[in-house]
Amino acid sequence: MSHKRAWPFATKSIRSVSDLENYLEGLNTNDPLAFTPYYAPDAIFKWSGQPDRSINEFLDWVLDVHIAVTEKLSLRKAIFNGDGTVIAAEVTMQFQGNGNFETDNFVGKWGPVWPGNGPLVRAYVWYTLDKDGHIIEAIEDAHLLKAATRPSRIGKSLL
Repeated sequence: MSHKRAWPFATKSIRSVSDLENYLEGLNTNDPLAFTPYYAPDAIFKWSGQPDRSINEFLDWVLDVHIAVTEKLSLRKAIFNGDGTVIAAEVTMQFQGNGNFETDNFVGKWGPVWPGNGPLVRAYVWYTLDKDGHIIEAIEDAHLLKAATRPSRIGKSLL
């Protein structure tokens, strides 16, 4: 599905940990108006196990994924280089199924997802920023920390 429209690219900058946290909070809202201002209009996204994506391809992909799941991103660590144009960040992502979405193996490697439940994932993200603090490249390498476990009904009365 195409979500193309005139997004407000390059109107907010990342210059500090607080700015990075605000960007991640914007992603948590799943409202592109809350996170697209941090992207340069020619940003490239390189997510582990996925093809490289332009900004519009990335937005189409992430907005489609967020129809099925919600994602809560939490910053654990961030290191900025001396001139503030590169950030190495450790982020956790808690996924939960939306509506009636269910799968036994989310993205083919992170285990089951069902309404209100899903995996906890750790991602290492390297952000490259332009001189104005806008994301021009994001490279992510993500790993499962904890798969969701469905409750067992063995030996339990269903009455």
